[in-house]
Amino acid sequence: MYQDYFSVERFMRDHHRELMEIAARERLARSAARTTARERGDADRRPLLLIAALAGSGRALVNLGRRLERAAAAASRSRPAGFCEESPTSAGC
Repeated sequence: MYQDYFSVERFMRDHHRELMEIAARERLARSAARTTARERGDADRRPLLLIAALAGSGRALVNLGRRLERAAAAASRSRPAGFCEESPTSAGC
């Protein structure tokens, strides 16, 4: 039922060797893919431009949100006291 220690150790060594060979093949394939992308030209720069564009638009949205929060806070401070109680339907409170 149970394997002896040496059989298990040999199996694990063989399995480890197979995993290392697979990892080496994948590294070689990635290296070849990067080399062909560099040979094509600006293929490496396209993802960087996309990331920069998304980061810029994210910053713009954050700035817009902050401005809207400040405007909402200023509008709530400038509203006269008791305004919502006097005319709740027109104020939307």
